[in-house]
Amino acid sequence: WSMTTNRFPSYHLYHHVDSESLKSSGMLTRFGFEEGYRAEFKDRLRELVAVPVTRHSAEEAVALRVALLNLGRPTGPRVKGDPARLLAAVRDNATLLCNELAQLYGYAAHVMGFRVRLMHLSRSIFDPWDSHATVEVWDETRNKWIVSDPTFNVSFVQDGDYLSMVELYDAAHDPAGRRVDILRGAEATYAY
Repeated sequence: WSMTTNRFPSYHLYHHVDSESLKSSGMLTRFGFEEGYRAEFKDRLRELVAVPVTRHSAEEAVALRVALLNLGRPTGPRVKGDPARLLAAVRDNATLLCNELAQLYGYAAHVMGFRVRLMHLSRSIFDPWDSHATVEVWDETRNKWIVSDPTFNVSFVQDGDYLSMVELYDAAHDPAGRRVDILRGAEATYAY
């Protein structure tokens, strides 16, 4: 497993962690923006997205994800940048790829009080296109990380329970082959 642990917006420093460490709620992304930026972003987000977050649950994280994905359609040119620029870009129908969507959604969840970590998955470190960026949020009601992928608007469940990245990996390699279901968020206009 590799995990981005450095601050926004650079994603070039990784370190390896073991599966048990990945289960800890303290293993999260530290965004590093100043309080003024954070407050301004949160105000703008609340103007655009009316999702009450009180329990910091998987269901609230999914509702926030869907609300963000309903702000626009990916029809314009690709945009990169900090979360505020990405939020404006979504409203302007710019195209964000998985890394930018993960940054935007991850930071939005963070300012709404979720513990968040950005996950960069890669089968080959030699092929930058053989990778995907997604988000895990800490579900306070379940006391665990859950995958909440903004690019494909999905989470994963097994036996009715949301899965973390570690659990999804374990399920994919489980010789018993227990079923993993893809839980799609409500229909969104910003869809791939």
